Amino acid sequence: MVRKLLMTNPDFRELVRVHGRHRIVRLIPVSAVGADFAGIGPDGQVEKRPDGEVRPSNVDAPLSAVVPDIFEQVEHQVDQARPHALMEDVRRQTAGGPGVALAELGSYVARAAGTLNPLYSVFLGEAVMELERGRAARQRLSERLLGEAEREVSEFRDARRRVMRSLRSRVDVLEGRLPSSRLSDD
Repeated sequence: MVRKLLMTNPDFRELVRVHGRHRIVRLIPVSAVGADFAGIGPDGQVEKRPDGEVRPSNVDAPLSAVVPDIFEQVEHQVDQARPHALMEDVRRQTAGGPGVALAELGSYVARAAGTLNPLYSVFLGEAVMELERGRAARQRLSERLLGEAEREVSEFRDARRRVMRSLRSRVDVLEGRLPSSRLSDD
């Protein structure tokens, strides 16, 4: 009855038509106190019933319906942005590695080329070996950080999916009881 009355209003029908193109529009009956808490008295005023008990109805349904819709709209962006941010963290933590050190060492060798003696050669060889060990350690660190980042993203996705399934099941129950809660322009 409420749905039919609302859909006879041209402005409301237009609202459903416009918004229904990109998302589901629902009419959800919600009560903070329940259907049996109050009634209409003999004088036409709303009165609390003497035996009325607070029994909220469907107060969680609007949120259960909207949150999954919002998450679906931004899921693609989140799924792409999060790994990029984590990779940037890995790059920042491993920045200035062997390449910077080799550039500094090359600069030093170029300045000292004319006065290079055997001791410098030994020092240079040891420095290159140390840089290589540092590069390998940084590579292991990068792989470990990347693995941790991938695990974190995976755990986040799994948690989000569990929450979405729970919310969607609440909406499925509502729509099973009230199939006309989905509005359309027809």
